[in-house]
Amino acid sequence: MINNMPKEREFATYMEEYEYEEFRDFLDGEIERIAKTGFQFRIEGRNMGWRKREGYKETEIRNTGDLFHAIANGIGDFSGRITVYNDRLEMSLSHHDAPTGEFYTITPKEVENE
Repeated sequence: MINNMPKEREFATYMEEYEYEEFRDFLDGEIERIAKTGFQFRIEGRNMGWRKREGYKETEIRNTGDLFHAIANGIGDFSGRITVYNDRLEMSLSHHDAPTGEFYTITPKEVENE
């Protein structure tokens, strides 16, 4: 039987090293599992920064480091929660410019055959 329940994990820049390693191993496996072909993803964000912007970007994400670089590059300290579904990741991210949270949906991008 396949477990269709979403999995949630909390994260923060101030995690202990062993906590981050466990989180990274978990998320690396989930990124690999939901990646369709290649590792091209679409990240849709809303409530971003102090201006509450929204938008999207398409980028390659192969691991946890790539994901945080795409979303939280240059933010400094942050914390949040990631929820893993069968076909996507959903993330809330709080930091000094968005204390109530930014929200992201990360889905694998369909790759066109050439």
